Amino acid sequence: MLCASVIGVVSAQAQHSGQTQRAFVPSVEALGRGDGAAALPGSSNPLFYNPAHLATRPPSLTAFRLHGSGSGHVADQFRLMARGQPGTALNGDLEAYEAGFEALSDTVRSVGTRPSIFETTLALPSGIYRAGAYAFSAGAYVHGSINQRFEETPARIPRANHTSRTDAMFLVAVGYDASAYVSGLSAGLTLKATRRYVSFLDTRIDALSPDDKMPVLDATPMIGRLAIFDGRADQNPVWAGSSVGMDLGVLYTVQTLDLPGELHVGATVFDLFASRFGFTLHDDALSIPIVGAFLPDQPAYVTNGNVDVPDTLPADAADRFQPHASVRIGAAYTVDSFSVLDNIGVTLDYQEYRHPRVRQPVATRFHLGAEAQYDILIARLGLNQGYPTAGVGLRMGHIHVDYAFYGREEGTSFRETYNHVNTLQMALRF
Repeated sequence: MLCASVIGVVSAQAQHSGQTQRAFVPSVEALGRGDGAAALPGSSNPLFYNPAHLATRPPSLTAFRLHGSGSGHVADQFRLMARGQPGTALNGDLEAYEAGFEALSDTVRSVGTRPSIFETTLALPSGIYRAGAYAFSAGAYVHGSINQRFEETPARIPRANHTSRTDAMFLVAVGYDASAYVSGLSAGLTLKATRRYVSFLDTRIDALSPDDKMPVLDATPMIGRLAIFDGRADQNPVWAGSSVGMDLGVLYTVQTLDLPGELHVGATVFDLFASRFGFTLHDDALSIPIVGAFLPDQPAYVTNGNVDVPDTLPADAADRFQPHASVRIGAAYTVDSFSVLDNIGVTLDYQEYRHPRVRQPVATRFHLGAEAQYDILIARLGLNQGYPTAGVGLRMGHIHVDYAFYGREEGTSFRETYNHVNTLQMALRF
């Protein structure tokens, strides 16, 4: 699978891996405080959470930013593949295949339905420019993700599900301070152009023949570069498509309450307009941004020699990667300073999806968190979909380092299938 995304960048979004397919770069700052950011701005990615924040931010330049994430379940998946199952044990030997299949099923089942998640973002130089009541921002980003899980089927035979996606995005955003008309009001608009590369594999493990390689192995070419894995993996087909979209956001600072701090409310409609990706076979995997450097030097459409690959991704398969409108609303209360702490904020967000791929209860759509700064140190705590989050940030002049640990729901009920992710970001800002 375009799995070189293993090194590339979930959405990382902090929801179920299949919840939304919007082009998006997560904020490690927001993830540490429960992924709340609709009304509480940060120095990272205001235009991905609410472009109206641009009107409240000072001019700035981000010269470089690199972000990477990995779930705690990755080690289990690696150990499974490292044991060579079905790998060398089951390839080409019918007796070994029959004898080992039940053991393989038990092992796969023990890994469970929590996916392994890899994400990486590379942000090229971007900045905020102010001109009177207007603020402008533009930037280019490459975000790659890979999700891999084993799902139980009604027949009690595990299914290997492997999905990989890399987005190369260019965004232009404008924010407007409308306080001259309504005190405390600002609005923002983001226009984005996305080139998306996708690859996937979804099959029951009993579909393997003794001569087939493990689907996960076939889907993951770069693991052949790692010593613990069988290096015989071929590259799954990669499809590429383009889309343009628009996000719209508003932010209001409440003026009618006499408070020691400020109360903000915000809302964003993502993909208010978004064209569909028309995916066609991409036969030059090495040209994929960032990811291509880690792919084997072979055509992207090599598929074990036993799959007829269509030139255009069928509509039912393409639908799983199409963007749909979603909404984020939130409130935040901020205090400039209290005792030895500065930049104190508490935030609560709610998200709603027009066409979620996975139906989850309302309780999984809330994000609650808080943060405060002491000197160069920023501490963050929160709840994301009912699971705890924590984060820390360091502000060492122009060098910004942020880390977050957060939980996410991978099932269909509240607190059903817990997965946790560690994410780290480094940035150079002026």
